[in-house]
Amino acid sequence: MPILRPRPLAPLAAGFVAGIALALFPKAWIPLTALGAVAAILSIRWGPPLLLAVLGLGLGALRQHASEGPPRLLPAAPLEGRVDGPPRITRSLADPNGDLEDDGSFIVNGVQVRYFRQHLPLIGGERVRVHGKIGPPRPATNPGQFDYPAYLRRQGVDAVLTLQQLEVLEGPTAPYRMRAAVRSLFDRGMRKEVGGFMASITIGGHEPIPEGFRTSPQQGGTAHLIAISGQNLVIVMMSLWVVLTLLGLRGRPLTILLLILLGLYTLLTGLEVSVVRSYLMMATFFGAGLACRKRSALSALSLAALLLCALGPGQVLVGR
Repeated sequence: MPILRPRPLAPLAAGFVAGIALALFPKAWIPLTALGAVAAILSIRWGPPLLLAVLGLGLGALRQHASEGPPRLLPAAPLEGRVDGPPRITRSLADPNGDLEDDGSFIVNGVQVRYFRQHLPLIGGERVRVHGKIGPPRPATNPGQFDYPAYLRRQGVDAVLTLQQLEVLEGPTAPYRMRAAVRSLFDRGMRKEVGGFMASITIGGHEPIPEGFRTSPQQGGTAHLIAISGQNLVIVMMSLWVVLTLLGLRGRPLTILLLILLGLYTLLTGLEVSVVRSYLMMATFFGAGLACRKRSALSALSLAALLLCALGPGQVLVGR
């Protein structure tokens, strides 16, 4: 495999991802870690891609085992902590008086807080105290049913609280205030549902949008075109590149400023995984040029996969 020899990150990343997936089988992490240790010793003298893949296999299995750990004790209510990201709104209706009533959820300290028929003034990053009934997620009751508790565990959530009372102790942090300011621009001169739709496809988030806005792209097979993803970052990058080039920037200053502005846009999206992956790939690809190294799309993809899966092994099974 001559193509992989100058790109050692590729077999290492492939092995790492495979190790995470295989370690989901009971006790499989033990032999996989042992194989990885042997590969680590052998790779000191020899470094073929196969050895690097086996090394990644062991590291991935070890990372998955470390992420499982012992089950956390169920926290007691009231729960206090920072709101992790903007609330996910699943339904939004107006009552007879014209006031909004939402159904949604948000995360605090690894606990999913669910609320119904309430409109909460949260944008993300607030320090809150929540009161309510807390317990483990309900398991699937039918064979083949979607295992929602397992999905939540892969997101780092191991308990669910039904909200009864909310206290906001501190305001949101600066990145979320900046995101809220940009989000408010979409409500100027647009109907609420149109503003929510435009905000969702531009800076991400989970907002209720009319059924027609959602089902039409799904039926036409174009839903992926309006979902927040790496393509948004590419569009923003090309737009910024044109503007900065017209302003006379060239070479390294152009690249550095592009990476800074794209990083800010990634923060605006609420650090959606697909956008973070794309940004890591761009930063690696263009960073290689800044470091006078040969650029490689395969190495950029491999490094992004390694970092994302090392930080959150559950990303391997997100689409499951």
